[in-house]
Amino acid sequence: MNTCKEDVFMFPSNPVDDEDIRTLPNELNGNLVPSIDRKYRHNRLLRRQIIQLEQSSRKIQDRQNQLDRSVRRIEKEIKSKSLVGIGNPRDNEIIDERLVERVGKLEETDRSTLKQIFNVSRQVSELGRLHLSMLQLLESVESLETKVDQNVPDLQREISKMEFNLAQATSSISLAKEDRVRQFYQSDWTSKSELS
Repeated sequence: MNTCKEDVFMFPSNPVDDEDIRTLPNELNGNLVPSIDRKYRHNRLLRRQIIQLEQSSRKIQDRQNQLDRSVRRIEKEIKSKSLVGIGNPRDNEIIDERLVERVGKLEETDRSTLKQIFNVSRQVSELGRLHLSMLQLLESVESLETKVDQNVPDLQREISKMEFNLAQATSSISLAKEDRVRQFYQSDWTSKSELS
């Protein structure tokens, strides 16, 4: 059984322990967040798919090797039969028809196997592109989070200023109402005292 070890893509083992990942500090705001775990979460699915693709590729390669061995065996049989030269020409024709039929089936199986190998290799390349785009998306989200984290203190300051201004305005309105009510009662009181 001849398997091609160069075609097998293996991921290196992760040197960071899962507990270490969950407790690494976030440098932006000092909180403990699973920053690295977020990066590797999508890799689990990709690794699983790549492993499945590798397994199916190995199976296809094994099947291809079996077919190649069968073709070589049949070719040897054809050569040996042609060299031996069976006495009855009718028997030779029947054997030739069977061999041609078997070779045709093997060639058809070989073509379908090649199509499957092509499809698997295309899926692997598409998976690579998907992985790259997911990493780019992750980087974009992280930069967006960084910008939001940087702008939160500014927003909090603006909100505090607005709350302070609102409190001052409410206080001024309340004082103005009290002055009006006092003036109203004083004018009402003075008009009643003049009448009496």
